[in-house]
Amino acid sequence: MSVPTASTTSAFTGLFASCVYSYTLISLVSWLLFLVPNSCLPSSVAGIKLYDMDVSLKAASVSEAALYNMGAMFAFGFFHSLLARKTVKKWMNLSTAVERSFFCLQAACFLHVIQHFWMEVEGKNIWDFSDAPAACLLSVGTFWFGVIILLSATFALDHFHLFGLTQGWGLDFNKMIGLAPATPSHEEDGGLVTRWHYKYVAHPIMTGLLITLWATPVMTPSRLVCAGFMTTYVLIAVVHFEEPTIREELGTQYDKYLAKTPRFFPTIRAGGASSLVKMD
Repeated sequence: MSVPTASTTSAFTGLFASCVYSYTLISLVSWLLFLVPNSCLPSSVAGIKLYDMDVSLKAASVSEAALYNMGAMFAFGFFHSLLARKTVKKWMNLSTAVERSFFCLQAACFLHVIQHFWMEVEGKNIWDFSDAPAACLLSVGTFWFGVIILLSATFALDHFHLFGLTQGWGLDFNKMIGLAPATPSHEEDGGLVTRWHYKYVAHPIMTGLLITLWATPVMTPSRLVCAGFMTTYVLIAVVHFEEPTIREELGTQYDKYLAKTPRFFPTIRAGGASSLVKMD
């Protein structure tokens, strides 16, 4: 993982990165609250939600709403995967100081668009634990557990590099707060991260996302469309785009890692497994 030098950064790139970081966090928090039914939130929290999946635009038919929503999510996934490709990055030729922030900005914008223009998919609930306090509490607790996994996994890599702050300011914030990977294999230019979540699963950020998509006490048709499409995207993106890219960089080392480490959910094994993750 490289940190841009002072010659490639400036107050502008730093401020740009900070603004994008703030907007990305707002969009992400809004998305997480968007997934949670109001009945599972304190009224004070439900009242500040920017968008509500249960109170959204109405479509002429169920099929129209489903196709409209899937189209918006497809746009998010398409550009999210496209702009992560090395050939596209090379073609865009953005400065290292702003490249990651630009990627985060487009992702946050598309996530915002999905929420803003979401159409309610009407129909009978697939499941509803509203009248079952224990099941309701368990599902809500599992949801927030997924949120914790998702957010903490960004620190297992390098949270500030992942969201563009390190590149924008030219400062290694992760190292400054004592969270830089302390492994012999870690190098300033493209080191391997071998800690925390990655000892147990290969893609913990996706693990957290999948949990938040499905751990809901009320699975409405709208949530089913969202969870089903986003799960499909995660599986396709990880297997056909992300893993081949990492494999190209790490070779058989990554194949050996995947052979002993589950993609999304840990399994009980004798002994432990170390993790190898290439930072862009």
